[in-house]
Amino acid sequence: MPVLLGGRAMLTLAAEDEFVILAIHGGKEVWWNIKWACDVAAFIDARDGLDWEAILGRARAQGCLRMVLLAVALAQGCFQARVPAAVAALVAGDPAIRPMVERIVRRWQAPDPSDPEEGSALSLDRMRLHDGVVRRLRFAARSLILPGPHYIASLALPRRLAFAYIPLKLANDLAVLPLLQAWRYAQARVWRRVPAVMPPPG
Repeated sequence: MPVLLGGRAMLTLAAEDEFVILAIHGGKEVWWNIKWACDVAAFIDARDGLDWEAILGRARAQGCLRMVLLAVALAQGCFQARVPAAVAALVAGDPAIRPMVERIVRRWQAPDPSDPEEGSALSLDRMRLHDGVVRRLRFAARSLILPGPHYIASLALPRRLAFAYIPLKLANDLAVLPLLQAWRYAQARVWRRVPAVMPPPG
């Protein structure tokens, strides 16, 4: 979509493409930041002429329809964004959307909502946001095998040893993490049993 900037015509994304990108961005992190959902609601309300058929068609083609529907559900349910009845019906017709919205809202209401929740529920929600069995299997395989950016940043290896990230990541997930979790669990149990020590009076 061409726009004039400083007297020059430049190509920019259409509003429909911007909406899909916003939905993918929020879905990738399972909407742990409430501001992202607020931004989507404001985006919808500021653009009365959104071509929802184009949005849904592009989302289907890219395999991210559920990400778009989740974005709509959060914007509509939490920030009263106005969406066409046909789009709202698609949201209501997807049985996975409502439980995800409830989990997201619970995280927003947690004592530290800025800290993304770690655990199987969050990982499963990320997988559910990929359309179709094949895309979900690919996501699961990448999540299990490939190290994330934070892992690579925490363990700098020479370029010639980059192949070692995969076995190291697998070893960490299969051996180190279970031991660390067991240690934290044991520590929590011990601290719960230790009575609080009050300082002597005076």
